[in-house]
Amino acid sequence: MIRFCSIASAHAVPHARVLAEALKQHHPEATLTLLVLDDAETVPAQPGLDIIRLDDLDGFPVDLELGDEALADLGEVSKPLLMELMLARDAAVAVFLEADVDVVDSLEPAIAPAQAGGVVLMPRLEDGIPDDGLEPTAGDLLDRGQTSSALVVAGGSEGRAFLSWWADNLIRTARSLDV
Repeated sequence: MIRFCSIASAHAVPHARVLAEALKQHHPEATLTLLVLDDAETVPAQPGLDIIRLDDLDGFPVDLELGDEALADLGEVSKPLLMELMLARDAAVAVFLEADVDVVDSLEPAIAPAQAGGVVLMPRLEDGIPDDGLEPTAGDLLDRGQTSSALVVAGGSEGRAFLSWWADNLIRTARSLDV
């Protein structure tokens, strides 16, 4: 079984609703599990959209103090924990998508490699950035990272190990930045 998941604040739930509809078009069996970071109680149910809250995540560090970008930080720390929850719910593969991703075709090419056990990450670029004096620059790419967490697919024991490492790393980093 494949489980799709995403994270949004209450004001971004409409993006997730569009994502759930797009997933249904290309993966008719799909249900999108949406972690709503704030005011989850106010989000009405919809077929194909399962709403959960932070208390549903195992291992979420409730003592974590977050800065000015609290919801964004909360979302980042929650991604691997949400994917771990999907795998714990008997999924062979967990697929995380940012709520504002536009799905225009089947995600099978990204899902298939993880079904054998492993992780699929999305590169920000297929080729390097040209040295043309324009933006973005290679330095911008280094600042943002080579991969995007807008699409992450994990399955099997290797996927679980990656998600555990990712969660531990994000939590440790967030704690080291506590003020």
